[in-house]
Amino acid sequence: MTQLSDDCFAFGGGFLTVDAALAEIEARLTSVVEPEAARLEAAHGRTIAENAATALLLGQSPETLRPLAEAYGLSADEQADLLAIGAGRDPSGGSANAGTDRRGEGLLLAAGQRMWLKPLASP
Repeated sequence: MTQLSDDCFAFGGGFLTVDAALAEIEARLTSVVEPEAARLEAAHGRTIAENAATALLLGQSPETLRPLAEAYGLSADEQADLLAIGAGRDPSGGSANAGTDRRGEGLLLAAGQRMWLKPLASP
């Protein structure tokens, strides 16, 4: 095969077989298969999984809610509910009782949809 003198692929050597090329790639590259770990001190107050396909937002404090609201485009009602859950209150602002206990509730964001979840213990 003839190569041009100004060919960007001209390197003066022979061609590699597919197997040899794959072996060379495997020898030179390192795959990253572990999740990235962020120190909690560095991650505090930040949303560190903005590009996640699925997110479950549980009760929040005002400090942690702000970055989540920006990252996920939360409505005012969603923000109020997440704050109420985080403070152990019912949505009207009163103290939660057994009938309105919202601990464990959360907002699931998946596949472009939003839905509220409430875990129920089975006997």
